[in-house]
Amino acid sequence: MFAFLKNSYPYLKLRTQELTLLGKPKRPRSAYNIFISERFQEAKDGTSQLRLKAVNESWKNLTSSQKQVYIQLAEDDKVRYFNEIKSWEAQMVEVGREDLLRRKVKPPAKSAEECK
Repeated sequence: MFAFLKNSYPYLKLRTQELTLLGKPKRPRSAYNIFISERFQEAKDGTSQLRLKAVNESWKNLTSSQKQVYIQLAEDDKVRYFNEIKSWEAQMVEVGREDLLRRKVKPPAKSAEECK
């Protein structure tokens, strides 16, 4: 009956604050996000919009081997996140807050060959 309240802004804001207070780990950053955070402060072209454009252009001009460094950092961050989220979820189960756990990930769909 009150399902619409779960999508309302005040509810989502309170839930986000609660998860932050309970120490839920932040999601992993992508290779692009890592690159932007490193280079954004170095760019001094004026407004933040112009700086972001300049950094974005430099990302586009990187070769795949240069991007590989950031891709590896992103993979490491993803591993960190999954380790931290598993331990955090175990803590929430101990406390009795199963309502805060992620939804279970569905197993991959079977291919047509496996179904035969």
